[in-house]
Amino acid sequence: MLKSLNAYRLNNTRKAEIDVLFFNRCAKVGSEALLELFNKLEDFNDLTMEREGLHRPTKRQLEKHEQRELAETISEFVEGSVYIEHVNWIDFEAFDLPKPIYINLVRDPVERVISWYFYSRGAYKNAIEYRKNPDKPIKSAEWYKKDFNECVRSGDPECQYVPFSVKDFVGNFKRQTLFFCGHHDDCIPFNSPAAVQMAKEHVERDYAVVGSWEDTNITLTVFEKYIPRFFQGAKTVFEIHNNQITNRNKNKRKPKIDADVKEMIRKNFTNEYDFYYFCKQRLYKQYLALHSFTTKSLNNTRKADIDILFFNRCAKVGSEAMTSMLDNLGVRNQFVLEHLGLNKPGKRYLPPKEQERLADFIFRLGANSAYIEHVNWIDFHDYGLPKPIYMNLVRDPVERVISWFFYARNSYKNAHMFRKNPNALLFPATWYKKDFNECVRSGDPECQYVPFTYIDYIGNFKRQSLFFCGHNLDCLPFDSPYAIQLAKEHVEREYAVVGSWEDANITLTVLENYIPKFFRGALSAYYGNFDNSFMKFLYFCLANKAQITNRNRNNRKPHIDKDAGPSVRMQSLNALELNNTRKAELDLVFFNRVPKVGSQTFMELLRRLSERNNFQFHRDAVQKVETIRLADDQQQELAEVISDLPEPSVFIKHVCYTNFTKFNLPMPIYVNVVRDPIERVISWFYYVRAPWYFVERKAAFPDLPLPHPAWLKKDFETCVLSGDQECTYTQGVTVEGIGDHRRQSLFFCGHAYECTPFNTVGALERAKFAVESQYAVVGVLEDMNTTLSVFEKYIPRFFEGVRDIYQSSAEYLTKINKNNFKPPVSEKVKDIVRHNFTNEIEFYQFCLQRLHKQYLATHIPQKILAP
Repeated sequence: MLKSLNAYRLNNTRKAEIDVLFFNRCAKVGSEALLELFNKLEDFNDLTMEREGLHRPTKRQLEKHEQRELAETISEFVEGSVYIEHVNWIDFEAFDLPKPIYINLVRDPVERVISWYFYSRGAYKNAIEYRKNPDKPIKSAEWYKKDFNECVRSGDPECQYVPFSVKDFVGNFKRQTLFFCGHHDDCIPFNSPAAVQMAKEHVERDYAVVGSWEDTNITLTVFEKYIPRFFQGAKTVFEIHNNQITNRNKNKRKPKIDADVKEMIRKNFTNEYDFYYFCKQRLYKQYLALHSFTTKSLNNTRKADIDILFFNRCAKVGSEAMTSMLDNLGVRNQFVLEHLGLNKPGKRYLPPKEQERLADFIFRLGANSAYIEHVNWIDFHDYGLPKPIYMNLVRDPVERVISWFFYARNSYKNAHMFRKNPNALLFPATWYKKDFNECVRSGDPECQYVPFTYIDYIGNFKRQSLFFCGHNLDCLPFDSPYAIQLAKEHVEREYAVVGSWEDANITLTVLENYIPKFFRGALSAYYGNFDNSFMKFLYFCLANKAQITNRNRNNRKPHIDKDAGPSVRMQSLNALELNNTRKAELDLVFFNRVPKVGSQTFMELLRRLSERNNFQFHRDAVQKVETIRLADDQQQELAEVISDLPEPSVFIKHVCYTNFTKFNLPMPIYVNVVRDPIERVISWFYYVRAPWYFVERKAAFPDLPLPHPAWLKKDFETCVLSGDQECTYTQGVTVEGIGDHRRQSLFFCGHAYECTPFNTVGALERAKFAVESQYAVVGVLEDMNTTLSVFEKYIPRFFEGVRDIYQSSAEYLTKINKNNFKPPVSEKVKDIVRHNFTNEIEFYQFCLQRLHKQYLATHIPQKILAP
């Protein structure tokens, strides 16, 4: 079948009648990334970028005269021009015009519509639109907040993809085939077999290449080989500018969609998937046609200049088993296994002089030799030396790092290491006892595998690709696309075989047939004739499993009842002493809410409780500018307003702790909620960039200017890592000019100037004192069960029944003000920020500890609530 593929027949570039590239780009397939690649290739390949089409409004059908006008415009471009527009396929021959070189991209149909759903709600896109057209009606905040999972499950018309439908409730570009089918009316019905067949016909007959970023390597290779005039050097340029190209128009705030929701949608995209797979299959055919897949062409053993096997073994891929096999096969196949490299310490980088010395040593072993060492790939030709036969093994990357984690702690390994080096430093016992699950979940630096990092907290051989990439410094950043490309290139060009014990049969068969000089009889050796030393080693591991797992285990520790520990701890706690509700002189709750701690959810709970428990609900009006620190006269005015409310009441406002007794006014019941300080600032960062946020603000205050699109597009990780002022949290600073509410403690410290310096001990101690002496309850967002239990027990007049209300409406309550556009932030970046939030974190931990004391003091049996 492969032999019948012919690159010439599969390349429609030859059918083009003008040297003009027409990229009638589909929506949401990564066309912006390809545009950025063209920007980089423009000078490299002497191209002319015609950018008019990038600014034209998109229409899903053009009239005949509009098609003709566009075709004529494209036909008049100079040779070497590239024209890009969101527009359906146009038949140039129908207008007696020369045919251009057609190209396009496709994407998984369901991922496309999900991408469009969130892209259309993106703050960045909408800010640009409203800058162009300030009078355009703004959609409601509810539309921006709409959750895709719920949209599909609820039967919302926006998320119903009905086969054969012609009109859409909301324009959503669900018809990927339309860009290939054309402007015929038969192309419009969604998921129609007729439209798909027409689209396939045009791809097969007219398109030079239809690629996909889901197969980047293949797509760029095919572009480069089938349309060299425009794409020469595309892979190299892509690797150099990878970050800039792949991040163009990327929506980092798209939330995860449930698998069952995707499956529901797929049932309505059957013909769209048929077309998508057709395009992918054609792309693979074009790629395969470029290669002659024979045993000879796939065997790099023939490229070796000397009969020496160089096994530059990756760590934790089963290389010891392969070493044992080569020991056995050496006698049978009459080659010498050099053991020197087995005892050398692994180094992740060798300078050129050391590489040359090692290459020269291997060369001097002579023919019929095998050399094994934990070392990166070395280019022997760089040093004027003949090339050996390269081989290696790989393993599932995650299984490798897990294996290394426990291997590094293995007593057998450590005993060997300390015999060789008795003066080596010992880790503490806690390090050897560390659990991998907990290590990952707790954010322990040892188990954080952060992309693009150079330096590791502890050496863990996580870079499997490094053994194939080599000693170039560009190989060091972890999980780097560029390092991966170099590694792939070396495997493809240099390695005779890269096997895996996960496919032992296939690996040994390939080794035996592709490198017979060294691996003749490998299968029979593996299944029947390993020497005793290897089997003894396996037996030793199995026999000593119990000894290893039981080492330092105390089997004589008696059983402790579950309630015994908490009972001992709670004996010193007193609920009365921990409850400041008794100090209140008004039957009135003052919730001076901290931003981004779930206060909207607590407000809704209090509103519902006001009906249940018969008290009045009051909240401050939405402010154009929220002032949380007040002058003395403003504090007094606020305290008087609250004191004049009828009892019982609740009053809610974003404001610092206000001391009523300072103005000779009765003390209310103070309550508040806190949240992990780092999660708060991240939440705020993305909240003010959420599309509905500025929609709601604009609706309330029409004269407010819209934020700049570049500011809206900013992401937190880049902001922190680049040293952007917005994300630089400097201790002691009082005014940043950025209203980001980074000072959680300020809401408890008060209005004094001494409370304003960020992350200071003075502000921390004042805030702690206020909580300890004034607040009835300070809840914690991350511990909702405990928080609601304590509220209900300590302030029953207002909070009786709160857990039942929360449990019955948890699905709704947990989604209030939830930002589905907030992307995950790496632990590496969070750790950077944590260094500047030491006192804020201490205050948070203080509040959490106090809440737990209040809970334990009441002996409340924990009730499990909905998440």
